[in-house]
Amino acid sequence: MKILVVDDDKNGSELAEIYLKEAGYEVTTTQACQKVLENIDAERFDLVIMDIDMPGSDTFDLLCSINEKCPELRVMIHTGFDDHKDIEKWKERAAAFMVKSSDMEKFVKQVKGVLA
Repeated sequence: MKILVVDDDKNGSELAEIYLKEAGYEVTTTQACQKVLENIDAERFDLVIMDIDMPGSDTFDLLCSINEKCPELRVMIHTGFDDHKDIEKWKERAAAFMVKSSDMEKFVKQVKGVLA
């Protein structure tokens, strides 16, 4: 299965990539929201994992665009903010929502659950 990780934190996306690859997934990462739709056009992904707050981007609009362009593509929100002002609208649009932590086994378990 193929996963696209979208996060402006290079270290965080690299860590996610390492753990997801160890779990047997094929992983592509990008720090640029502008590249997400291009990546989705170029490849078939089973899951997009994305952060909420990324500089210079309206990531909620990006989430909506993904939902409209590829309604079958699951999106998991992986963010450091559990008190974002519009958290409920994010949860309504995403297949899963998870707050970032150092527990990468929990992260991989959540991904497996979304892809099950």
